[in-house]
Amino acid sequence: MRLLVVLAGLSAASPLATDMYVPALPEVARSLQTDSAGAQVSLTGFLIGIIVGQFVLGPLSDAVGRRPVVLGGTLLFAVFSVLCGLAPTAVVLDAARVGQGIAGAAGIVVARAVMTDVFSGMQLAKKIAALGAITALGPVAAPVFGGAVLAVTSWRVVFFLLALAGLALLVGVLRWVPESLPRHDRTSGGMAGGLRAVGRVAKRRSVLAPVLSLAFGSAAVFACIAGTSFVFQDIYHQTPGVSSLVYGLNAVGNMAGSLACGRLVSRWRAETLQTASGAVALRRIDAHARCADDDWLRSLQATAFVHRF
Repeated sequence: MRLLVVLAGLSAASPLATDMYVPALPEVARSLQTDSAGAQVSLTGFLIGIIVGQFVLGPLSDAVGRRPVVLGGTLLFAVFSVLCGLAPTAVVLDAARVGQGIAGAAGIVVARAVMTDVFSGMQLAKKIAALGAITALGPVAAPVFGGAVLAVTSWRVVFFLLALAGLALLVGVLRWVPESLPRHDRTSGGMAGGLRAVGRVAKRRSVLAPVLSLAFGSAAVFACIAGTSFVFQDIYHQTPGVSSLVYGLNAVGNMAGSLACGRLVSRWRAETLQTASGAVALRRIDAHARCADDDWLRSLQATAFVHRF
């Protein structure tokens, strides 16, 4: 159980770095004397860092083992979080966010790799679903907590708290996450060999199709996340606390989806569940596009909720 909790924390670190911080985007823009697009670049940079980090750190962990990668990544996540909190300009914040994203990717990719090392078959599917459900608890509380922090102090404190979370995870990894990849199972050829293995896997249609489906769904979610803080606060004149409640609602949808998947995966194929969820999300987008102007706010919240689900 301790292993699962630590792995869930590693998986949740990067979403926390988004969900706690997004309600502060308008304040970041004012503090660093930039516009909304300039503040949103820091979110884009973070997501780019996560993508690059997973491509690099995943194969690296296959070559050198899980623990060195996750320990180094978790420590650097804390360091870059401090740099974000101290950033004097938007450019420095953007660069630190890229580094934070790369470092945070270690937790995402290694947590799932450890699961595949330790479990298999139906047990693996159930453990992954449980991991997703536990991970989703963080984003449910994080926006609310982030909004509470913003109500009494500045956005910089959010990053200092993320640094403390990174250090706590570092201790958890040292104590409860063993090396799960034996030397004889590691890929040869170093990181280059690992990247070649990723290329071979990516050529399989059974892998590429669901990955692209998840990628486009996530793109829709983050497009919504990047813009709604400014919509709620600058157009509807809501406080960061109110905006954070909306993100918490989205995370509830994410957690509900993970729990439902864990129960349904024993009855229906994973491909069937993913196809059905995509169809529901598209239907919600269509309803959103057709809504009247006075229903826009309510429809936006429902659309984001369904995408998370």
